[in-house]
Amino acid sequence: MVCMYPIYPDRISWNDRLNFKLFHKVCGKHELSKVILATTRWDICPPNVGERREKALQDNFWKDMIDANNANRLARMERLTNEQSSTWRMVEQILTKFNDSQIDGVILDLHDQLVTRNKQLKETDAARELRKQLQEVQQLKLSFSGRVMNFFKK
Repeated sequence: MVCMYPIYPDRISWNDRLNFKLFHKVCGKHELSKVILATTRWDICPPNVGERREKALQDNFWKDMIDANNANRLARMERLTNEQSSTWRMVEQILTKFNDSQIDGVILDLHDQLVTRNKQLKETDAARELRKQLQEVQQLKLSFSGRVMNFFKK
């Protein structure tokens, strides 16, 4: 599995954070070793910004998902540039894992909870995370509308 994320512009949005929390819940820790977190848009990114951003992603945003020691327990972080060799290197990594039987099918945590543990969708970790995110969004909307109402009451 390859998940692509732009290295540039230099910002991590609130939606990015929520999407990766949900992605992590859907995959589960067991299958992260089969994930490559590929950073893109290196062609438009100033080198010093890209390297700083890459370090920030590694040390903060993806800290719980990546395998800093390459022990194959978690996801790998790779640069995906516009060069053909970069793409082929990533394809080669995926095929090498497949040929080495490190990829014996991908059973996402969501799938495991639904099929193996007979949970209903609403009982899964991914559904719980999504509900939590929706509640946070709803609170923000209420907070904002409450502030607007208070503004006009004065």
